[in-house]
Amino acid sequence: MPYALPYLHNARTLGDRPIRDVIELSATPIDYFATAGNNLWWGWTNAWGANERRLFPGAMALLLAAAAWLGRSRRHVWLYLAVTLLGVEMSRGANGLLYAFLYEHVSAFRGLRSPARFFIIGQFGLAMLAGLGVRALLTRLRQDGGRRSS
Repeated sequence: MPYALPYLHNARTLGDRPIRDVIELSATPIDYFATAGNNLWWGWTNAWGANERRLFPGAMALLLAAAAWLGRSRRHVWLYLAVTLLGVEMSRGANGLLYAFLYEHVSAFRGLRSPARFFIIGQFGLAMLAGLGVRALLTRLRQDGGRRSS
């Protein structure tokens, strides 16, 4: 609610954001592979996404997140995978299902300009998955090291 109040105020003052503005700043599949041009390794993907829609989290984050499946805590993996997928779905804005529904039924969503920013929630989930992946890899390394030294 604290985040929704400024958007509600803006919507009352300025009116709803036209759906064409929302569509322009809604993520498309290629945006999840695009980075800023100054990225040393992936800058060549800059042309794929618009300024606020360059959402590639990085190869290492994705690899470490995948490694989370090697751990024992599958419940946490499922939880943070759900958070990541929610962030992805919401960042799709008018190109997705959930945001489009909320735009029609919740007035605060008609005041938002850039749905792609919802990927911040996805980044949070991905960061947690990457952390779980690091833990799983370190646990495996410790177990393997213990077997070799015996």
